Amino acid sequence: MSIRWRLIFSLAVPLLLVLGVMAVVDFIGMRANALADMRRDLRGQAVSFADRLDTRFESVEQLADTAAELLQARGLQREQILAVLRTNLTQNKFVAATRIALAPGAARGPEGAAVQLRRGRDELIVEPIRGDFRSMPWYAQAAPRNAGFWLEAQPDPLLDNEPVATYVVPLIVEKRFVGVVALVVRLSEIQDLLTW
Repeated sequence: MSIRWRLIFSLAVPLLLVLGVMAVVDFIGMRANALADMRRDLRGQAVSFADRLDTRFESVEQLADTAAELLQARGLQREQILAVLRTNLTQNKFVAATRIALAPGAARGPEGAAVQLRRGRDELIVEPIRGDFRSMPWYAQAAPRNAGFWLEAQPDPLLDNEPVATYVVPLIVEKRFVGVVALVVRLSEIQDLLTW
């Protein structure tokens, strides 16, 4: 091998090794920075999604609490109940259905009464809740409570067994349980929020 090639090899090989080490170090640093940026962005998106969901759920809670206060203050007349149901659905597009169920003795008949207002394709549909609504979780779990609460998500037989989350507020008049206001949110609506 000529002296020229030996000189080229003796200078080029160490330079290539130094460049290779520098490239690996730069790659590792850039990768770490990219991962840190990605984590920061994902954390920001998660906080944004959580805030958006929290806002929606809080609006449902406020609507149900207000409806319960109105009914407790103004009485449990049919016109009042239907007006509250209609307001609940028209004021919050996140709510799929709203229900009011009265305990026996609180309504006209001895068996109590329950009604649901839900969204149809182009209209709001008012329908009585048939059967023993008192055994349904959204009613049965409200009687021993004094404040609103969320039920665990589950299929709802009144909405074609579609999975829903339900916020329930017990109606208390003169320290006596007289019924329930329940607002229902479809889980598909929650999923739609997360897949924007």
